[in-house]
Amino acid sequence: MKKAKTSRPVSGGRKPGKASRGARAITPLGPPLVGPLLIAAVRDHPLAGALRLAEALARRGRVDAHVLAVVPPLSGSLSALASIDADLEPRELDECLRDKARVRTQRQVHQAVGLSSFFSTSAETGPVGATLAAHARARSAAYLLVGLAPAETAARKTTAAAASQLAMEAAVPVLACTPDVEQLPDSALVVTDFGEASIRAARAALPLLADGGSLTLAHVVPALHPPSSEAPGVTAAKPAANVLRWLADDLGEVGNVAVQIATLEGAPLSVLAEWVPQFDLVALGTTSRAASEAEGQVATAVFQHARGSVLIAPPASGWSSAHHDSR
Repeated sequence: MKKAKTSRPVSGGRKPGKASRGARAITPLGPPLVGPLLIAAVRDHPLAGALRLAEALARRGRVDAHVLAVVPPLSGSLSALASIDADLEPRELDECLRDKARVRTQRQVHQAVGLSSFFSTSAETGPVGATLAAHARARSAAYLLVGLAPAETAARKTTAAAASQLAMEAAVPVLACTPDVEQLPDSALVVTDFGEASIRAARAALPLLADGGSLTLAHVVPALHPPSSEAPGVTAAKPAANVLRWLADDLGEVGNVAVQIATLEGAPLSVLAEWVPQFDLVALGTTSRAASEAEGQVATAVFQHARGSVLIAPPASGWSSAHHDSR
């Protein structure tokens, strides 16, 4: 995707609110991937974008990328069973469905990335979430990549919900990719409430960015109209910018990636609607299985408006120390 410009919105012609921003210096070496990649092949979920992004990451980081096709249990696969005209035992039926899924997945890999030496494939029968979570833990996966249906399609909400649930179950960052993703993202947005979850999201996003890319830490503050009588002309944007600078410094060395800050004034959901589509990647942090109402609203808005990939960092309680310590 083309790198988004963050000085103004690229759609609608209407400014989302006042923005103040800064940037920090570029430093030498970037954070490497801390493990292999796992790509989820779930039937009816688009896979091509996730495969292309995984190939780019695997090639740059010299890590393995494994594509796992998950076949739901037979009780949930009646349509698949109906297509098999044979008198088979349950064990044989399971094996037949896995073979079909494995062949289908291999074909998708070849169509998306050709004969890549970084990829391997397999198929398993079982509940989708639990099976992927078990493989992510067993392989010490750095990221779990999944398909995300295009915006404004009926399947967007379903695939977005699946990605969010997997981040909770797998305890690794989940990267949801639309079918048209072709390359590493040039620009990333992290909308922060100044909590640790936002920092986890930023740290997970940094190794995904292309060389020379940018990551924007943004905070939305309500616009004051008129300014406060106690402090004329002063809004919450100024102290917010100070905290954002501190958070940018806390990220440590981030390689050949510029970390920017942006304080945005306006109604949060309206601001997100304007800013989210500008970026190749939007990263979210999660705090717990019982997410707050505000956190849920932000996630819904991001998935609704994102035109590129969405990264979901899992809660700290389930995230491995390797991800916490990578800088």
